[in-house]
Amino acid sequence: MRRRNQYLANALSGFTPLAALIVWVCLLAIPDHAQAEEWRWHMLPESTLTFTFTQSGSALEGRFAHFRTEINLNPAAPETGAISAVIDVTSINTENSNRDTLLQSAELFDTGRWPQAVFTTNKITREADGSYLADATLTIRDVSRPVVLPFTLDIQGQRAIAKGALTILRSDFGIGQGQWAGTDIVADPVTIHLLIHASKQS
Repeated sequence: MRRRNQYLANALSGFTPLAALIVWVCLLAIPDHAQAEEWRWHMLPESTLTFTFTQSGSALEGRFAHFRTEINLNPAAPETGAISAVIDVTSINTENSNRDTLLQSAELFDTGRWPQAVFTTNKITREADGSYLADATLTIRDVSRPVVLPFTLDIQGQRAIAKGALTILRSDFGIGQGQWAGTDIVADPVTIHLLIHASKQS
């Protein structure tokens, strides 16, 4: 931004003061797209999206094999950034084919009607300890709820690693109808874990 302002000052040196002021204000109102593009990130294949839940008193883990992201995040100015993710719920994998089929049924995720879940940030802030908070909207089964995702970001050169986790209640999204509406067999809380490896786009 400092370089851009210096460029504008040099370019307007031949204008009258009033004309220069008017042109300066108009030019500064134009978004600096080059700066925004500088902080776009491409998610790498080693990224993972997993979840943990409790069934019959035992802790279990699953993952979504397929998901895509759009990441525009300047670590020094996170409030200007935006992150979104689209999760292919049909790619759910808990290492148990019968359970995976059940999870996709109409009483649970109902992937026949809603095969995707969507995460979209509304605001990203940096905390005093250097971590980040993403105020976002999570949509599952066509039900949207506000969520807060705390995450850390480690940037080394052109590579970045983001780690975060958030806990939701499956009942908030209607994941559990009929015989699965209760929480005696499958507990209500589900914790989602993300590990994103990304490279900075040139």
